[in-house]
Amino acid sequence: MKNLKLAIVAISFGVAGVALAQSPGGPPSGPPSPAMEAMRAACKADMDKLCADKHGPDMRQCMQDNASKLSKECADARAKLAASMPPR
Repeated sequence: MKNLKLAIVAISFGVAGVALAQSPGGPPSGPPSPAMEAMRAACKADMDKLCADKHGPDMRQCMQDNASKLSKECADARAKLAASMPPR
């Protein structure tokens, strides 16, 4: 019986540790911010032209890699979005 209680406590701590180790860098919860929506609208043509076959993190990397080729509207919207984000 004592071993069973010890096993239950150990499993509980293990599950709690895994939950706490989850990084908050996953998909954002809730609706996109107004700055994110503005950036998506301003950059749609650039995304379609430069990174059409990319999605998620690959799209972000592609946009970063092509930053010098972005339209002024897109570059401005990306800067505004970056300024609105909390520091890491």
